[in-house]
Amino acid sequence: MNQEIKFQSVQGGAFTTSQNRITFRVPADGVYDLSKSWVNLTPELSVEDSNPSTGVGVYSMDLIWADIDDKQPQCPNGSLVKNGLLRTSLMGQIENIRRMDQLRNIIDLYNKSTHEKRSTAYSAFSNTVQPTQGQQVGIYCDLNKTGNVKSRINPQTPIRIQLADLFDFCAQAIEIDTTKTGELTFEFELNIARLDTDHEGDDSHWTYVFKNADWSLADPTIANTINSAFNVTNLSQSPLFVGQKVKINGTPGGSSPPPPISDVEAVISNIVWNDDGTFSVSFENDWATLGTNATYTDISIGSVAPISSVSINFGELVLTRLPLTESSFDQIEYSTFSTEEVTLGSAQQNLQRQFQVEGSADACIIIFPYDTAGGSILSKNDDLNSYRLRLDNVDLTDRDVEVNAPLHYDRLNLGMTQMKMRLKNLTAHVPGGWAGNYLTSQHTPELKQVAIMTPLEQKPREKYLQVNLASNSASLDALTIFKHIPRVFSY
Repeated sequence: MNQEIKFQSVQGGAFTTSQNRITFRVPADGVYDLSKSWVNLTPELSVEDSNPSTGVGVYSMDLIWADIDDKQPQCPNGSLVKNGLLRTSLMGQIENIRRMDQLRNIIDLYNKSTHEKRSTAYSAFSNTVQPTQGQQVGIYCDLNKTGNVKSRINPQTPIRIQLADLFDFCAQAIEIDTTKTGELTFEFELNIARLDTDHEGDDSHWTYVFKNADWSLADPTIANTINSAFNVTNLSQSPLFVGQKVKINGTPGGSSPPPPISDVEAVISNIVWNDDGTFSVSFENDWATLGTNATYTDISIGSVAPISSVSINFGELVLTRLPLTESSFDQIEYSTFSTEEVTLGSAQQNLQRQFQVEGSADACIIIFPYDTAGGSILSKNDDLNSYRLRLDNVDLTDRDVEVNAPLHYDRLNLGMTQMKMRLKNLTAHVPGGWAGNYLTSQHTPELKQVAIMTPLEQKPREKYLQVNLASNSASLDALTIFKHIPRVFSY
């Protein structure tokens, strides 16, 4: 029977932007399946009520990646690792990839369909807007939308990063015998500078009927339970949950009107979804005092924002150990990437640059980091018009390749095929955070990505790749080139 063995990191938390290295050492004591192993990073969400005197509420929280203009790109879990190294004590270094975050983001963009990304949203550290009800709910809370059981926040929900998503060697190593390789060492540099919290229960995410003045008192003499004048056909359309703190507004009514109220805070204690699709919402305490012949009409509710922050304090490596005394494989075929980062002194409109490429490299990816000073992981250049690549002074195409033209997609497909991947998505947008509805969040203009891919001829010696880029403006200020290199690991 397989066993899951946990290894704690050599370094202790809390991890910060300067203390961001995490190392795991695996002793030479058996056979492991690295393809079914992962790293757990445990965030600590600190969520405080801004006004506990009116009750302590529960808040729907998520983590976000505050990147381009705070559009909250939904990046894969692997983007939390900036650089990664895998080595053994007896066989030496296996993989050493710089800017793994940029690489993982661009591969995930093209190599996964929209449906595949949506099907793994249950484990995403930053969740996407749901297509059915247009809401965005993270993995850090359990929300009860009916009944009287209070919802709760899970402040220490681990973020799982599959080793197979970081290293292709791990994806291929269904059996690795550490008694032959010696101690395994995993070293990662975390990329958490832009990790932040977000209140997904904000009423800007609600459909208009829930925050309009479409509520009324169930009992005109008691300022507590309110009934909705509208109905919904699916409970998932409701943004309300038990334990949520809301602010209440109402219009004084009756022959002896009560004092006006504005943004009175109250915590929901019970929600009933009635047979006709309407809601009855009760609160822990009366949110106003009503005298004789006094009531409130045209009641509306809205959200209350918490005070929140996040830190990552703990990391562990979870390996799947196999019930074998030795591996039945004597070699593992895999591929890796070498990285070359280029930052130009000033932005240029046209660029010609030559790069050395390993002779064994059979493909390359060129991306355009946005906001290099701020550490963006996205590849963005809206003004890139065309490009042309030459290998050892031989053109790889018979014409300039225009971005988003058929030949551009053909080169993407050929490059990914050479890297043993599939081109599954031509919508080059990283999904964003809440933008009014699902479709808008999926196609946020600021999050449109661009990349260049091409297969390369393998040669017995180093070769030279000439890159010629043409842009509509002086927007070419940085490049990152990932060179795909096939390798064989043998005992």
